[in-house]
This record gives sequence, structure tokens and C-alpha cells, in this order.
Amino acid sequence: MILAAVDLSRLQQATIDAWEVVLAVLVLIVAWILSRMTRRGIRGLTTHLKGLDDGMRDLAARIGAYTILFIGIGLALSVLGAPIQPVLAAAVIFGIVLALSLRGIADNFASGIVIQTRGTIHLNDEIAVLGYQGRVRELNGRAVVIETSDGAMVHLPNAKILSNPFANLSERGARRSRIEISMEPQHGSLPMSDVMRTVRSVPGVVPDPAPEAHLLLAEPHGVVSIISFWHGPDDRPEVVSSVVEAVSATLPTAKVTALPEIAPPATPTPAPA
Repeated sequence: MILAAVDLSRLQQATIDAWEVVLAVLVLIVAWILSRMTRRGIRGLTTHLKGLDDGMRDLAARIGAYTILFIGIGLALSVLGAPIQPVLAAAVIFGIVLALSLRGIADNFASGIVIQTRGTIHLNDEIAVLGYQGRVRELNGRAVVIETSDGAMVHLPNAKILSNPFANLSERGARRSRIEISMEPQHGSLPMSDVMRTVRSVPGVVPDPAPEAHLLLAEPHGVVSIISFWHGPDDRPEVVSSVVEAVSATLPTAKVTALPEIAPPATPTPAPA
């Protein structure tokens, strides 16, 4: 009778252990299913963010899936009787190591999402930032890629762009250029009305904002004026050349010079500590 009781007790204990194993397996299965769903969900969400490359989408999807799977493994171990404190400690350590190892990638990834959702920079915009100026050729999860005037492809980290002032030279839809006109007194006075009429008639010069004239120097040795005018963001070389040619034809005795583009102020460099 006593032997039967002992055998029954062992059988009940074995039954309880079997149910724990079954429950742990179910937890792992559910965690695996949820990790797969998380991976697909993250890839689906990041697909709507234009400019993110497949590598960054896969990275975000894997991190989300592994996180769910890791939590499932911890729950399964706790079901089997493992102390929860070591599992939590391992999860914290895993999270810290992951955060430290992916800090730069995560910063650029999050900054890239902010840049694209805010819509301050678009493909083919010309921007000036961090001492570089060029046209945006690619927006991805790591950097904004611009092409400078000399053909160099510069990869600017998203986090740097987001944390520094930058100028979008294409956002307004028009760019301003300037020419300088100098005339010596023996060649007569400067017929400004004729000059402005000529500038306004050049193809590519937009009527609004209207061209402006500013007297820079007036003395017995000559007169110097600055003419500013607006044109399309991508039309500077052609329009400036046409304006210089047209004004030179109107004033054959004057010296007409195209002035360099006004560069945005450089990003200040922090003083050493």
C-alpha cells in the first residue's frame, strides 16, 4: 500500500514536469511565430519610408524579431523553473551590449527617418551642410549622399545633418545670382534703366522676385553697381552667362563680371575643451 502511494506520487510529479515542458515548448512556438510576424511587420512599415535601403530594413526587422525570440526563450526557461533574475540580468546585459554596438547605426537610422518624414530634404535638392555643397543623389538609412560640383560623391551621416544647421538651396524654387558692372567716367554714365530692362528680358530670369540694382561705388574714377536677379535652382550657369552677354552687348564700354555664388555660412567648429 505504501509502495503504491510512492509510485502514484512519482507519477503525479512526472505528469507535472511533462506539462511544464509542453508549456515551455508552446511558449517557444508562440515566440517564434510572433518574431516572424514582427519581422514582416517592420519590413512592411519601413517600406513606406522612401530612401531606406534593404540592408537597413533587414537590420531593423532582425533586431525586432530577435528581441521577441529572446523574450520567449526567457519565459520558457522560467516556466521550466529557472530563476527569473538571471534571465532578466541576461536580457539587460544583452540590451546594453546591443545598444552600445549599434549606437551609431541606430542614431543614423532614427535621424534618417526624421529627415524623410519631415520632408526638409528631397532627391535632387541642392544643400549646403558641414562644409559641403552639392545635389542630393540618395537618401538612405545611414547617410544623405550628395554630388558636389567637381563630381565627388559625399556621404553625410544622417545624425550629423540633423544636429547641424544646413541650407536647402532648392527649397524656395529660385536662386539668386549677381553681376558687377563697372564703368569709367569717360565712357559716360551708367544707364541703369536700360540695364534692368536687358536683365529682365534674358530667358531664365524670373520676374518675381524682380531684379534689383545696388550702387556699390560712385567716385570720379568710375561707377560700380551690383545687379542681382533670380532664376531656377538648376539654371545658374546658363542664365548668368546669358545675362553677362546681354548686358555687355547693351554696355559695350562697361566691364561686366559674374560674381561668385554667395556661400552659406560655414558650420562653426566647437572649441577644444
